[in-house]
Amino acid sequence: TVRANGRSRVMAALVRRISSGISRHPLAVNVVSGTLLSGIGDVVCQLVAEEAPHLDRRRLLTMVIFGAGYNGGAVTFIYGLYPRLLPLFPAVFHTSPTRKAMASVLMDQIVHCPLIYTPVFYLVTGVLQGATLSEAAGELKAKYVESVVACAGFWTPYMFFNFRYMPPKFHVLTMQGGNLAWNVIIDYIAHR
Repeated sequence: TVRANGRSRVMAALVRRISSGISRHPLAVNVVSGTLLSGIGDVVCQLVAEEAPHLDRRRLLTMVIFGAGYNGGAVTFIYGLYPRLLPLFPAVFHTSPTRKAMASVLMDQIVHCPLIYTPVFYLVTGVLQGATLSEAAGELKAKYVESVVACAGFWTPYMFFNFRYMPPKFHVLTMQGGNLAWNVIIDYIAHR
């Protein structure tokens, strides 16, 4: 019991520190967490899901760069746009927290994932791993439908919870928690 209370105090202090940091420096906290969680997700994918005999360091570096730039950086701004776009549809989506969350999920799954995230993921990671832009585009074309369907299946319920119950300052960080699992999924689809 004493040990559990000590762990609880440590966790509470960690949550307070993260909350304070994300309030003061949201982009920096999101980039650091995106970097770390994308790297961990790729290591798990390579060594556990794919049972690779050794770690592909170039691929790991690619995922870390993508995690920092996109999952940490770009998504900080993208998710910041959602609340600004909702008032454009006041009769439908601006009436309750549940409808706002549903609208954010729809924007995420109808616009962001299929039109921005998935193409950027395949093009950027492909080129960073040594493919030509044409080769990366071919990979995107070959795996687009599977990736978008997996994205919708995984992220729709997760992001509904995120947008409905988490404070806006934690949307990116909460998404990155899910990204730990998602990176294993999209990494596996992309690299098999």
